[in-house]
Amino acid sequence: AARSMELTLAEPGGPGCDPPSPYGAWTDGGGLTEMLGTGSGDAVMWALWWDRPPLRVRTEIKLVLRLTGTGPFDVVAIHEDGTQIEPNWGPNDHGPASSSYGRPGNEWGMAFFFTQTGCWNLHVTRGADTVDAWVEVGGRD
Repeated sequence: AARSMELTLAEPGGPGCDPPSPYGAWTDGGGLTEMLGTGSGDAVMWALWWDRPPLRVRTEIKLVLRLTGTGPFDVVAIHEDGTQIEPNWGPNDHGPASSSYGRPGNEWGMAFFFTQTGCWNLHVTRGADTVDAWVEVGGRD
């Protein structure tokens, strides 16, 4: 089934969550939240979160990323104070067509355990391209 592209019309996310990256309910339902990343280069990233922003602090949050492009894949979350965390588990390469999440690119599954509230940058690299998604965790202090 065709997916809504409404999120592509929203203002892109910005550093410090000013604004956060655009998100909305995944069109296939299930209570999941979809977020569009902001890229430099040709890569396009969609994130499917198993929670809705603001995400919960000190709770494992599962997500699936679909990312276009080629080359090595890496992901880290960077808090607005500079703290960096790796995924709690993953990223696990799901390949290009292993799920019903029909956004373009290859798919990776992972989970993060955000250690503090505030704005987190999900910073993803693939080859020479980078994509960022800014998300609020636990609201502001």
